[in-house]
Amino acid sequence: MFHLLLEAIDIISRLRVRPPHRA
Repeated sequence: MFHLLLEAIDIISRLRVRPPHRA
């Protein structure tokens, strides 16, 4: 069940970074 941790970290990373990608 390590893949769940990696997936959670990836999602949290995306939410925290929030890249300014406005078209």
